[in-house]
Amino acid sequence: MKELLPQVSEALVTLLGLVITLLIAKATAALQAKVKGEQAKNFIQRASDQARDVVLELEQTMVAGMRKATQDGKLDREDVQFLQDEALRRLKEHLGPKGIAEGLQVLGFRDVRELEVVLKAKLEAEIFTSRPLTGTPLVTVSSAS
Repeated sequence: MKELLPQVSEALVTLLGLVITLLIAKATAALQAKVKGEQAKNFIQRASDQARDVVLELEQTMVAGMRKATQDGKLDREDVQFLQDEALRRLKEHLGPKGIAEGLQVLGFRDVRELEVVLKAKLEAEIFTSRPLTGTPLVTVSSAS
């Protein structure tokens, strides 16, 4: 029995070492997931803030003038498409290459077109939420189109 004690002790130490290693691995994975989640949340918030800036910028520099140029004060579908494309271009410019790369990485996207879907949604949300602030929608599509 005495000769078994060192072998049992060695086996228990090895088992304990494996359990500790497994717990450390699980804790590390959970921490990495939390950090990645925080990074994604921070990127989305930054994209939202910059989308708001872009929407206000376009309203001040383009939309009002484009509305005045029409008889009914409404934009046609081509104007709306132009503004959507310009808003996305400006938002990507605000984020810059490093911001785009960060968004791809923290959101787990491989293609910038996947990120553009998120950015377009942020722009649309800002357009929608800015309506009560200005009293009128930023973009109204003419029914004549």
